Amino acid sequence: MVTASTESSVERSGEASYRRKYHRLQRLVALVAQGSINSIFVSGQPGISKTTTVLKTLAELGLEEKRDYFIAKGRASPLGIYTQLASEVGSNRILIFDDCDSALNKDGVNLIKAALDDKDRRTVSFMSSRLPPGVPPEIEFTGRIIFISNLKVEAIDPAIASRCHNIELNLSRDELYDFIEYEVLQVPHASSTRSQRQYVLWRLKSALRMSPATPSVRLYKKLLDLWCHDRSNFNDHVEALVPRSDDLSMLRQLLDRNDTVGEAAREFARITGKSERSFYLLKAKFRDCL
Repeated sequence: MVTASTESSVERSGEASYRRKYHRLQRLVALVAQGSINSIFVSGQPGISKTTTVLKTLAELGLEEKRDYFIAKGRASPLGIYTQLASEVGSNRILIFDDCDSALNKDGVNLIKAALDDKDRRTVSFMSSRLPPGVPPEIEFTGRIIFISNLKVEAIDPAIASRCHNIELNLSRDELYDFIEYEVLQVPHASSTRSQRQYVLWRLKSALRMSPATPSVRLYKKLLDLWCHDRSNFNDHVEALVPRSDDLSMLRQLLDRNDTVGEAAREFARITGKSERSFYLLKAKFRDCL
């Protein structure tokens, strides 16, 4: 979580690009909490603390789960969505759909569209004999909604996207490493020291140079747990979670020891007997890792 203290340290390091992205998410969450906007759709790569940032922001604003907001995770049917919307009438709570993409499928979309309508009165209807006793077939929804998903905004219904303030939180590898170092790593974990948590991050970064594995805060925390609780087998765990790729390793070495990509391609052709085109195809395959 970005704080004033970490902000100053990051500014001194000259590596602060990730801060702007998380700060914008925090500002949008605050606007929802204040009732200034009705909804946001938070998307982006998995494992980069989207949910954690949302919940910490709400907590810092004095909001409490169940009292001020409700979290739906997993699967949500249209009937379940409508029943929950109906239960919120008069409460003005925030509904958080966290990795609950089924809420945006089929009939669920129409219910969400109605709940987020930009008209003065947001009327939602559900005409069905399956409604539980006491749940009316029509309600006026006055709450707010936060969606947290790994889906891209382009993948959801345009009518939903147009009703929400959208933020796509994606980090480059360097931004992710900065986020872990200046935010996640600062938090005490089990019996680890700060230097030990720094060491685990270094091991992760080193392993990822030769691996196509996707970096994430979640992956770092997995390795940190293994360091804390099964240190004698830590090297085996690193190899299993961040498997080495011989092709990527060769590309790294070629690019590191040659001044230009063209020189690396020619050396690749000379030592492998393959064409320079094969080098560029391989480089394209691992473009997100280089």
